[in-house]
Amino acid sequence: MILFDNIGNSCYLNSVLQLLLNQIPFSYFFKHVVTTNQTPRIVKIFEILIEVKTKAYGTQSVANPRIIKDELAKSGVIGEYIFGNRNQQDAHEAVVSILDIVHEATRNPQLFENAVNNYSRDMTDAAIQASFKAWKETSKTFGYSFITEYFTGQIRAQTICKNCNHQTIKYENFNNLMLQIPHSGASIIDCFRNYVTYEPMHDYKCDKCSERDTTKKKTTIWKFPPVMIIAFKRFIGNRRLNFQVELEELIEFKSNEIIYKYDMTTAVFHHGSSPHGGHYTALTRGDDKKWYTVDDETAYQTLFPKLSSNIYLASYYIKGVT
Repeated sequence: MILFDNIGNSCYLNSVLQLLLNQIPFSYFFKHVVTTNQTPRIVKIFEILIEVKTKAYGTQSVANPRIIKDELAKSGVIGEYIFGNRNQQDAHEAVVSILDIVHEATRNPQLFENAVNNYSRDMTDAAIQASFKAWKETSKTFGYSFITEYFTGQIRAQTICKNCNHQTIKYENFNNLMLQIPHSGASIIDCFRNYVTYEPMHDYKCDKCSERDTTKKKTTIWKFPPVMIIAFKRFIGNRRLNFQVELEELIEFKSNEIIYKYDMTTAVFHHGSSPHGGHYTALTRGDDKKWYTVDDETAYQTLFPKLSSNIYLASYYIKGVT
């Protein structure tokens, strides 16, 4: 197990690194990547971290995150804002930024061509044709990488006007989902059910009849990614929602008679009143498959928590499809 020193308000980064380094596709890619003089430095740094993690199997090894933090800060305005200072930052913003940075550094046109050629869904279905077209156009525009392959899914957003029955359907890629917590004690599946229910579109004008406040929207998961990263909406402005969430090690989704089974790999907890303050810790499985609380450079075995008012991020890896 690899742990990270706190170098001054770096717990948000340390916890997010736990989340990413413990994803099988992430570790596999950097364990087998072939680097050259032209390979972006961020790729080489992650390659080293995975090597350290592999060598520390069954033990604990502590690393300093300074090099990776400084390199992430060089990746543009957002990178500089999140990683280029000693301020506490939002772990959700951090993980999304790292996924984007790694995606840009590992884009591979050949991988995209392989994905297109191996697309196996029934292309005679109109909905599948539309979703494939959207996925292909997005991949051409923003590039394709192992992040696209393993961390990216697709949502189907449908709107319907109750006044004229006008409908629209759009397909969009995602590499994380932001879920509202409908009530205290809600399970993670409850949060997903809330995500896919119809919601009114306030002050929205229908494209066909021009009436306002008559349209509702329903979002469903159309394509399930191998790695699913979830963020819980804990903050509304400066107000923190302290609702408890029932954690689940195994979750299942049913879509078009197919059941997708996911295992939790890591969770990130926020302790405090603001996403840019307080403290972050992680919950992850050790090499012995037992659960550990990871608090910067410290890790100790723990029981899987059934309820938490501090869970902020959770990652799941697909276990099977039936």
